[in-house]
Amino acid sequence: MAEEPNRRLSTHGCPECGQRFFLAHPRQIFCKPIHKKAWETRARIRGLQFMPFGIAQRATRNGTRGDKETGKQANIDADMLIARWREEDAAAGRMSAVAFLKLRYLLGYERP
Repeated sequence: MAEEPNRRLSTHGCPECGQRFFLAHPRQIFCKPIHKKAWETRARIRGLQFMPFGIAQRATRNGTRGDKETGKQANIDADMLIARWREEDAAAGRMSAVAFLKLRYLLGYERP
């Protein structure tokens, strides 16, 4: 990567492509706006898919309280979604969700 005067190289790779990049500001996470948009769009879609399973999973304590049958199936389905997304991200060279949250926390982004 060629030197650019007065610009620091990121200590982390872009969550979307994995490449290090020159920072436009100290808390920059993505190398390009299009990578940020791709990440956020995918997260939004995944969130919509996961939400009913995650709520049922949590509300039934993984199928140990309340409607146990639905809770157990929701737990299985939620785990399958997470496994699929982890595999997709690894195959595409994207940062894991855990590493992404760790980066956000290190850079001082607000927690929900």
